[in-house]
Amino acid sequence: MKHYFYTFLLVLCCLKMHSQTLSGIVFDENKETIAGASVYLDGTSIGTITDDQGKYKLHAANKINTTLVIGFIGYESKIIANPFENPDQKVYLIPKETTLKEVTVVADGFSRADKLKVFREEFLGKTKAGRSCKILNEPDISFSYDTKKNQLSAFSSVPIAIQNNYLGYEIAFSLVEFNIKFNLKSIKSADVYSSYLAGTTFYKDHTNGKKAYFDKRKKTYYGSQMHFFRNLSKNIWDKKSFQLFDGSYLANPNDYFQIQKNAGIYTITIKDSAKKKPKSLSDDSLFYKSFNLLYNRSQQSNVIFKSNTFHIDEYGNNEDFDVVLFGGELGKKRAGDMLPMNFTE
Repeated sequence: MKHYFYTFLLVLCCLKMHSQTLSGIVFDENKETIAGASVYLDGTSIGTITDDQGKYKLHAANKINTTLVIGFIGYESKIIANPFENPDQKVYLIPKETTLKEVTVVADGFSRADKLKVFREEFLGKTKAGRSCKILNEPDISFSYDTKKNQLSAFSSVPIAIQNNYLGYEIAFSLVEFNIKFNLKSIKSADVYSSYLAGTTFYKDHTNGKKAYFDKRKKTYYGSQMHFFRNLSKNIWDKKSFQLFDGSYLANPNDYFQIQKNAGIYTITIKDSAKKKPKSLSDDSLFYKSFNLLYNRSQQSNVIFKSNTFHIDEYGNNEDFDVVLFGGELGKKRAGDMLPMNFTE
């Protein structure tokens, strides 16, 4: 049984690539300024906090196809799409609901320890980078198991704090949605069919410029989903990088992909008509085309496109997160292997 993984970081806008500064001021519900609010570009290491007058200013070397996230303890986070279109913002935060909601506890036969174990594996990953990660606030994570769907879901009202000792990052992961689907009523990693991760992230560099960490980051980047999308958008295919296979036959990518660039966004269109859906997908799953991939002549993966059109920005971010599905080596990568969107080789 193939294991597929979706990843969605909240990156929504289409932008040109030019250096620009973002600035603004953050208020509470009483129109009082908020000092110490966090402000960051989602999925990057570009961020700051508001000063004692509630003001912030951050600089991006290039416009990035992402959202601006503003948060403060006790308030709902504000997510601003297209932040570069209005680089000077007045932001008003809304207090979080404090009313206790009724909770129905349904016995599922699984312990919190077992749920936490499979959550770590599917959230952080089992790679070297994933195993090196430590979640610093695990008590803030809650779980529910749907026995009808054989699905485990995770929730956290505060960002999940990840210490990535392998790549030298401290990551604040604001979980929007996380679930794991199993082939049967189980909590074992061997029975995982698919997992889905959605949220916003901010990266802090803890390497002090040490070259060893940069070398590890490059090693993690090569052969990653980010690397694949960047190469695909620029039509780069070779034996030392990615090779495309239609079934077991080496394929010419130009026969299958049409690439158009406009305002820093690549529109990828799959030219081939739909073929038989893989057995690994459920009957109600959308499907357009699948390929096998070989990276550096050794790492085997497969990719399923659920639409014939999707979009990639200059940084290799796939905007249409729900239409591309990875299995094999590329499907094994999780939060522990994620790099900031502004990572450069």
